[in-house]
Amino acid sequence: MPPSLRYGKIARMADPMDRKLLLREDLSKEYYAILNVVSSYDGWLLGVKGWSVTLSLAALGLGFSSSISHCSPSPQQAGPRSGPWTRS
Repeated sequence: MPPSLRYGKIARMADPMDRKLLLREDLSKEYYAILNVVSSYDGWLLGVKGWSVTLSLAALGLGFSSSISHCSPSPQQAGPRSGPWTRS
């Protein structure tokens, strides 16, 4: 059997069962490496999401409060109230 280069070491080619075990080991290492990267980003993204929601709601509230104060007429400008929802 010809030797092959594996992780910087020369190793003999394994039989089919050993190949499956080596493949499973390699895939397991890769899976956990990817899982570690995704988990580290997950915590960071949750922090970003929390701050973005907070800032968005604050901006929305500020926008509504300033638009309401600019749009509503002063009591002197408002005429007599009439309509189905007013008391007579």
